[in-house]
Amino acid sequence: MSIDLLDAPRESSPTDESVDAYIEGGAGIGTIAAGLSRVDPASVVNVLDVGCGYGFALDIGRFLYGWAPIGIEPSRAGVRGALELELDIRNDYLTASTDLGRRFDLVHSSEVIEHVPDPLSFLRALREHVTDDGCVVLTTPAAEIVAESSAASDVLTAVSAGFHVFLASAAGLERLLRSAGFASVDVTRHHGTLHAIASAAPNRVFEPGGLGRDVERSLEPYYRFRDKGAPADSALANGMITRYVRAVVSRGDFDAAMAASPRLIDCMRQRHGLDLANPESVLDALAAGTPPPWHLAGAAFALGMVELLHRRRRDRAATYFELTGEAVAGFEKVAGVLDLDSVDLRAQGALHHALALAVDDANRASAMAAAMGSDPSTPGARLFTCRIFVELVAAGQYEAAAQLEEIVAASIRDLVEREAEHDRVISLDSLFSLGILALNTGHPGAAHEWFQRCLHVADVAEDAHSLEVAEWARAHIALTVEHGAPTDVRVERWRRPPTIHHSVDVYWCDPYGTFVEGWAWAEGERVERFTLRVGDAVCEAVPRDSAHLLQYWPDDPACARAGFTAYAEGRPAGRTVLTLHTTVGDHDVELELPSSPLPAPAVLADVDPVEMMKRWIASAPPGPVLALGVRAANTDIAARRREMFGDRDVVGLDIHPGPGVDVVGDAHVLSRFLPKAHFAVVFSTSLLEHVAVPWLVAAECAAVLRPGGLAVHGAPWVWPTHGEPNDFWRFSTGGLQQLFGPATGFRVLDGGSCASVVVVPSPIWRRGAAKMPTTSSAALSWVVSERLADPPPAVAWAYDPAVGADEARRYPVDGLASEDVDATLGRTGAATEEPA
Repeated sequence: MSIDLLDAPRESSPTDESVDAYIEGGAGIGTIAAGLSRVDPASVVNVLDVGCGYGFALDIGRFLYGWAPIGIEPSRAGVRGALELELDIRNDYLTASTDLGRRFDLVHSSEVIEHVPDPLSFLRALREHVTDDGCVVLTTPAAEIVAESSAASDVLTAVSAGFHVFLASAAGLERLLRSAGFASVDVTRHHGTLHAIASAAPNRVFEPGGLGRDVERSLEPYYRFRDKGAPADSALANGMITRYVRAVVSRGDFDAAMAASPRLIDCMRQRHGLDLANPESVLDALAAGTPPPWHLAGAAFALGMVELLHRRRRDRAATYFELTGEAVAGFEKVAGVLDLDSVDLRAQGALHHALALAVDDANRASAMAAAMGSDPSTPGARLFTCRIFVELVAAGQYEAAAQLEEIVAASIRDLVEREAEHDRVISLDSLFSLGILALNTGHPGAAHEWFQRCLHVADVAEDAHSLEVAEWARAHIALTVEHGAPTDVRVERWRRPPTIHHSVDVYWCDPYGTFVEGWAWAEGERVERFTLRVGDAVCEAVPRDSAHLLQYWPDDPACARAGFTAYAEGRPAGRTVLTLHTTVGDHDVELELPSSPLPAPAVLADVDPVEMMKRWIASAPPGPVLALGVRAANTDIAARRREMFGDRDVVGLDIHPGPGVDVVGDAHVLSRFLPKAHFAVVFSTSLLEHVAVPWLVAAECAAVLRPGGLAVHGAPWVWPTHGEPNDFWRFSTGGLQQLFGPATGFRVLDGGSCASVVVVPSPIWRRGAAKMPTTSSAALSWVVSERLADPPPAVAWAYDPAVGADEARRYPVDGLASEDVDATLGRTGAATEEPA
């Protein structure tokens, strides 16, 4: 799938100002580095980055791995990068014919293809510049993100109105890459971005290398290297020192952050005139209309975390977090739309601002938390409200916490039923804090219920945090009883959804429907039946045995009945959801299906049949060629066909006269009108399926071939009906080898199949054989055999030449020669008797 957006994109060449903003904050260097880590760095020497922008990918590869880089970038960003990073960046567009002096082990192209009017030609150009065993790595927005269920900001970013020409889905991008000549392709989607790696080498297995998962930690030395080599008033120094401080803060290395903070403050002051050592002054500057630089929000947030968690100065931390929010708001006014990092900084800044205020300005913190909890546009809004509530209770600010009690109580059940560990921790802390609040505000009965619910949730898990909270909940239940809580109250146990285990073993789809076979089970529950929904199509699944799962979960016999087979009729579209109907309730599992649903294409020899046949014909003993069934539509086509026989004399035979036909006759009785043991080669393609008795034709080929001569034939295997009513046979490779084998006087020298095709069974067929997938096969078969001896007498058939000739002439007559065919061809006749 792809989405066509424009015929051509709007002009988007960057200015120096936009390049500065990109260097300071816009460049997702971690994402760029993660893309490079898709390949083993030891396998790369030469790297090409197409649409390299400022050149960060090239610079990272050179710094971390010692790669030899070249970039292609036609904009001002490339000119800047070549100068400031000392890189070889060509100010040009890439084509297949661009001369770069060498081919490359790695070709990288990040967020480029969506701007290209002809993406297939672009990918073919990349293919021309990568070595045969090298890799192409690229990223692009995912078409799948353009959906009603996606956040508007994600859709707007992907579409980028006026600048993106098209968007590809994962499956669509894979097809494009394969069409461009890449034999091995892997496309994955992470949120709104497709990550692709491809190679021309067949059966290539892509394994992560390089930076691996700890991308930011690995980039810290690079950030410091580039920061120290740049003037403090440059965009490069500002961007690098900000990224470094944010990276070390995110992993809790506050000593490193403290040591680097003076450089961060100095760079921001010298370039932008903003004094981060005095965040109040920066807030005043923004209020006066000073536009914030892109990286200000990230820098302020990192310094706020140092103040909150390391220096324990809550009031100063609160000012930095307030600055974070104001910087994002100011940047949004300038840019018009926020990137994902800025969206996250706005949410995290608001959360930590309230957390920092929880002790000294509890009512304000509570009001901020209430506002967040009621704003569905804030990512993780209810989680944030619960976290602030817990902080208020822990600080003893019960009056302020009580203002959030209703929101937290309404949110907690949803959090309890989530599977993420982070959500479970917050849900347990919130339940316990609800109990503490009730106990300390004179409501022991309510506290008793909250502590009981806390036990219900904590008892399910076995992690250290859950066990500790359970211990505290039991102790506080006793306290509630001491304060008058009734002991006979039993609280309904909230049912957390079970852990769902599942696997898709077989999957395929075609225009008629979708087939899925696998297993799924809800831990601790018995599945009674399954339902598969593909878009609007719904079907009941057929149960199948899954006893093999008992070796993994021997204590849960329900898993042995977890298998299913399902076929949903209807054109595949939309989400694929498997519903488990259990004795307790229903559970939906969205199946993440492979990007390539069909079985792998048949593994065929990489053979051009025409070139192969030409080589065999050239290797035959000296002598003429008998070409069967060679009637052409016109004399030009006939002449081109004869080129494959080289300088040999050629006799063309067909049941009808026409261009390319020298002798009109029936191939079943060749030896009656052509000399025996005369020809060095007998050749045909797409003839044998149209003859009534192909083994007689094979025997007749042996009769007219001289000893040592070659029979060279090609015929369809999986091919549509054609040439009716004379379409009788199909031939596998083995079938042709039987025809032109010892039974008819031959020894097989070579043979095979080629040209992969797809077979799509019809819905009627499917109803009785749902497991029959759309599958691939060879379209054509061919054989080369040497004539050893006369065919045995046993090769016989009750064949009446007169009747057979009449039957053969039923073959369609399109392309018959005109009445003056004798004059134009020179040697045409309807010989039916053996010559003297």
